[in-house]
Amino acid sequence: MHPVRAVPEPRRPHGRIHLAGGDSAPMGIGGAEGAVETGANAARNVAAASAAGRH
Repeated sequence: MHPVRAVPEPRRPHGRIHLAGGDSAPMGIGGAEGAVETGANAARNVAAASAAGRH
């Protein structure tokens, strides 16, 4: 079993820290597609938090 499936915490923001990468992707684990997907998601989360004044 992939560690992220066993422990999904790396997918959630930790305060101001937003992790991204192929190894934390829910699909496309370990590949470039997963890295791009999680990077785009982290960027959206950071932008939303910034617009809301949380970062």
